Amino acid sequence: MTIEEIKSLISQIDKSALTELVYEKDGEKLVLSKKQKVAPQPVSIMPQMGMMPPAGAFAGAASQMPAAAAAAAAAAPDGADKAAAKNDNVAEVRSPYIGTILLNADDSTVPLVNVGDRIKKGQKLCQIEAMKMYNDVVSPVDGTLLSIEVDQEDIVECDQLLFTIEKG
Repeated sequence: MTIEEIKSLISQIDKSALTELVYEKDGEKLVLSKKQKVAPQPVSIMPQMGMMPPAGAFAGAASQMPAAAAAAAAAAPDGADKAAAKNDNVAEVRSPYIGTILLNADDSTVPLVNVGDRIKKGQKLCQIEAMKMYNDVVSPVDGTLLSIEVDQEDIVECDQLLFTIEKG
């Protein structure tokens, strides 16, 4: 494959909804993928790497949102997300760190958990990689995994929703 052909493929993938292309020929392999871009979210307190933010650190974070985002959040109808957040029977698992999400088990394509799985308290749900350090994110409760809010290798912010688990 020539450089011009590769540049053309990159351009076409960038303009499309595709997130990954794998091309193999004669023992050579080319993998082109694009990662989801995450807009930075303003926070009042930035935790040190590997540390949990203090309780209440994100209270009032909505007041620091850009005006358009705050207006959209206020105007959003009561949907499933708001219902789940208000439901005492649903636990939210949020990112304690800033980093890259690793949903798969040790260099494989097999996810650690899937929606509908029975989850035990303390079970590893994913890892977050930051500066070549890998930190496990574990379940705070026993229950059933309702949703996975991130994709493999997404960049996440501190306190971003990762999973929802129905307690029980």
